[in-house]
Amino acid sequence: MNGLDPRTKMMMIAAISGAAMLTDQLLFLAGLFLFTVIVMVIGRISLERQKKQLAGAVGMVVFLFILQAIFGQPYLGMVLAIRLMIVILSAVILLTGQSRDYLLALVQMKLPYELSYMVILAFHFFPLLQEEARDVLYSVQLRGTELKKTSIKNRLVLYGKMCIPILTGALERAKDTSIAMEARGFRAYKERTYMRKLKLKKKDVAIIILMPVLAAGFLILSSCTQRIDGQLGQQVILSMTGESTMTVSWTADREYDGVVRYEGEEAEAQVAEIRENEYYRYRAELTDLETGETYRYCVGDGEEMSEESEFTVGGSHKEDFSFLYIGDIQYEIRDRDFAAWGEFMKEAYEENDDAELGIFAGDMVEKNSDVKDWAAFFENAEPVFSRIPMMTTVGNHETSIDPALYIDMLALPENGVLPEEVYSFDYGGCHFVSLNSCLFMNERKSQEGYEETVQAVNRWLEEDLAASDGDWTIVYMHHPMYPLAEDDEIYGQLRENWEEILTENEVDLVLCGHQHVYMRTEPIDGITYIMANSGEKQSYYLDEGAALPEYVASVYEDGSNYLRIDVDAGELKVTAYGEGGQQIDSCELRK
Repeated sequence: MNGLDPRTKMMMIAAISGAAMLTDQLLFLAGLFLFTVIVMVIGRISLERQKKQLAGAVGMVVFLFILQAIFGQPYLGMVLAIRLMIVILSAVILLTGQSRDYLLALVQMKLPYELSYMVILAFHFFPLLQEEARDVLYSVQLRGTELKKTSIKNRLVLYGKMCIPILTGALERAKDTSIAMEARGFRAYKERTYMRKLKLKKKDVAIIILMPVLAAGFLILSSCTQRIDGQLGQQVILSMTGESTMTVSWTADREYDGVVRYEGEEAEAQVAEIRENEYYRYRAELTDLETGETYRYCVGDGEEMSEESEFTVGGSHKEDFSFLYIGDIQYEIRDRDFAAWGEFMKEAYEENDDAELGIFAGDMVEKNSDVKDWAAFFENAEPVFSRIPMMTTVGNHETSIDPALYIDMLALPENGVLPEEVYSFDYGGCHFVSLNSCLFMNERKSQEGYEETVQAVNRWLEEDLAASDGDWTIVYMHHPMYPLAEDDEIYGQLRENWEEILTENEVDLVLCGHQHVYMRTEPIDGITYIMANSGEKQSYYLDEGAALPEYVASVYEDGSNYLRIDVDAGELKVTAYGEGGQQIDSCELRK
């Protein structure tokens, strides 16, 4: 390794580290780690001088893996640990050369010499910090402080006080270096001359050509394997978009002519390019389905298809049925909390495998424009909601001025005045209405024609409810009309615009979320309001010792929850469950 040109070493590090950062498949990363070790053995790189640094780095990697495993993500922990080890080991290649050689290499690669020097000086800054820390530590010990005999608390306080002089000293030395360089006319000329010039040998040229080719081949093979594992059709979700119509939506990492194949039929898909050349969302309508029939289906491009799943068609028939209601999912730590929610949903469905659909209260994601949030949500929703339809409403975390990405991501009915935001559908003797409560957020009010939009929604809602002949009417929206805490004017605006319409049209149940707890009201003018929370994010709305509003009949704030709602012609039974299947509340509504 010592005989290689610095440019060759930099290319090797770039190829190995880049490949490690651009794949997240454990098997491929393990192979890359083995390749890195072989390169170091062939290059006769001794780790003797770097034992202490490597021990610290390995300790950090092990700590990160344990941390990921504790929070239920051992696979991600392994990926992160191996990736960091590859980057750390490949970086050791740099230590086989002299900094002046890397400076020459950067200059001969046409990098401006000012930038080249900055890169080299940056490498020197960390040893400066280490040296300053050692000097300060010696000074403390010379003044009679024995760190080994000092308590952990006092030691931490001492280390905190040492940080400022260490950093200040290192910066002063860096400043002196900078002044010395300027005093010698460092930037007086556009070009600088050097006594030596690096020359590439045949083996350098061979390695510089070979390493990018190997890295590209590695990434292509990794990408192809990912696609074989389902990149053409994953994150599959069902929704009802019309009578006797089920829409299948899914994700792929490239654009193609998507189809859904079911019971000898094929339905063509529409595609939305969410992120260019990376994330596409497909949707296909399966029409004229037979009520009560079970259909097996798969998605893909007609040649490469996903694994089969199945669903059973419900509809507006007057039979008993049950459904699940799911409140906010919004997370604090994305991978950890979505995985926990996914397990929670699978357990809920296993306990309630006769449920025919799921109603969602919004705030499925934290950031409406973050594709990774949506991918994590769909991935963890798929095991349940590729079997039963998922019907959602807009939360404040799915919207900015309007819920544009939400509409591209999901497939929902377009029969309302605001398609896919405000809509209704009938199922099993129930009339369901989804309302976008975010219509009253300040961001939406900035739109031209806002007042006309609100009035149009109000008229549509009144006409839709008046035309319904269902046994029960259930409305769902994100924000509560009757909250635990009146901390936002939006609650009053919801009551002002919609409460009278809901009351006059004899709505039975209003489902909502937003405040991250379970809460049920006493009937208010004949309407029961229930709030739910299925995610890991805890509420700050329920202050300890604070008096609850007088309309609150039941409240539960200890962890995630969901509702099972059983429907028949004469009774609506609501049962709320917490983690582990614990029943936390129940009520019955009768006509």
